[in-house]
Amino acid sequence: MDGMWRLPGWAREKVEGALRDPAACKYLDLRGYGHKDDPITSLPAAFGQLTALKRLEVQNNPLASLPAAFGQLTALTELDLQRN
Repeated sequence: MDGMWRLPGWAREKVEGALRDPAACKYLDLRGYGHKDDPITSLPAAFGQLTALKRLEVQNNPLASLPAAFGQLTALTELDLQRN
């Protein structure tokens, strides 16, 4: 999947699990606590497939931007980007 290789292993596992059944994924926890040596620096365009996602937590990661595919997350009501 496009850009998945950029995710650290701990996050890639969670995202791949969510993408197996995107309609069922309502919440995704990608908080970087405990992963300071292996943070998320970018998110893949595949996030656009998670159209049922309502809550996403990606605190404590050095994200500079979000992929354009985030515009497809029409169910998203909570996005926590603290400490990015």
